[in-house]
Amino acid sequence: MAIDVTVDGGGGVVASVGNDSANATIKTTGNIQVQVGGSQNIRSVPKQATTRPLVSQGEKKPIIVPDSVVLGVDTIGEYIRRIDAGPGIIVFPEDDIESANVVISHANTSNASSTTNLAGNFISNIDIDQFGHITGFENNNTIAFATQLETARDIELQGVISGVATFDGSSNAVITTSSVDFTLGSTSLTLGETTPDILGLTSISVGDFTLSSSTLVSDNTIIIQSGGNVNLSNAKLENVLDPIDDQDAATKIYVDTELTALEIDLLDVPTPVDPTDGANKQYVDDTAQEIVLRTKALAASTSDLGGTYLSGTITLPSAASLTIDDVTAWSLNDVLLVKDQTNPAENGIYSLSQVGGLGVEWIFERQKYNNESKEIPGSFAFVVDGTSNRETSWFATVLDAETFVLDSDTITFKQFSGEGLFTGGSGLDLSGTDFSVNVDDVTIEIVNDALQVKDAGISNDKLQNESIIIGSTSVILGNSTTEIRDVDLITIHEI
Repeated sequence: MAIDVTVDGGGGVVASVGNDSANATIKTTGNIQVQVGGSQNIRSVPKQATTRPLVSQGEKKPIIVPDSVVLGVDTIGEYIRRIDAGPGIIVFPEDDIESANVVISHANTSNASSTTNLAGNFISNIDIDQFGHITGFENNNTIAFATQLETARDIELQGVISGVATFDGSSNAVITTSSVDFTLGSTSLTLGETTPDILGLTSISVGDFTLSSSTLVSDNTIIIQSGGNVNLSNAKLENVLDPIDDQDAATKIYVDTELTALEIDLLDVPTPVDPTDGANKQYVDDTAQEIVLRTKALAASTSDLGGTYLSGTITLPSAASLTIDDVTAWSLNDVLLVKDQTNPAENGIYSLSQVGGLGVEWIFERQKYNNESKEIPGSFAFVVDGTSNRETSWFATVLDAETFVLDSDTITFKQFSGEGLFTGGSGLDLSGTDFSVNVDDVTIEIVNDALQVKDAGISNDKLQNESIIIGSTSVILGNSTTEIRDVDLITIHEI
């Protein structure tokens, strides 16, 4: 029920308790408090000339069933002495609540019974009290209620595969079908059977890949797995695009075009720069010319040149002309073989880098291909002019080619061809490159380009022994004797 409180203009209190106002009396002083669950109080303070419910709007109103309120009487009049709690409700305190706060809450139902049903089970006949509490239920099993359908039904397969089975739930349904034949291309197949070949198909598609009339068609890349091969059996690939990546196939047109471009490049090969660059004819010719130039020296020294030496450069004093082994005509880049320096570490093959004159020094620098330690041992030069060294050839020797250090170790040039390489010894004469034997034409002579002893050219005084002894008789070579003595035996073959 709802309890309303009305305060009149004179401060009097008029109480109304639902439809049965005789069951409650409201005191004219103090507050009426009702607490519903938790710690929330519902409080209503009387205001003059107003009537309002003791429970605020939106709050849950406590439900008091009829005959649950017991009235008491004191010196003032009747009051609510006790409120009896119904099912699922707790009222505290229940008695002597004249001056107490009344707390009404739901009963603790945590000890209520519960259930966990197995598959196919369900609960029924659920009892719910006025407060929404489940106060009872029953467990049920569907198997106990439905072991079969009340009306049996047919299960039917329609189409290429057909069959019918009746099912009422009392047992499994089995549909019996007959074998079905079908054809792919020109190959007859039966369901459930296998075949390694399918013949007579005009096309087959897998994704965007189509095999049709000996043609493979795909808008994307066809990939052959690693290790696989494509055997064209002497067929050819046609309509191949020009290659882009390194692994792409190349067409004949592409290869011919590249070869033509290569031929053009080979006809116009630039001067090489790196060791692996191709060399054009001009470069080869120039290099060959340099080889000739660097092995040919205009002149060779016959003594120390004088001047100063510094780091591969010999500087000679200024002069109107320069004479070395009677060679006086010098031009820029002419080659000079220097082999007679006082300091043999200065020897080498030089080229004229500055033509001197009056007030201008003559400067020679080590030749381009003879200015490093590894280039000196075994280097050589042919001298083409000069009085002493004309038409001679020389090569450089060092103490140890592996450890040789330029400008530090000795360099010695030795002649290996040309006039002056050999001289005639005793009894020999050298004329140019021809050796001859000096003969006196008394004891020896040359007959038919052969050297021999001349007839009667050797006298007894040239012999170590000028006589022979027969028995006890000495006979001088060239003389005669009439007797021979003390001979043990003489054999005469013929008298």
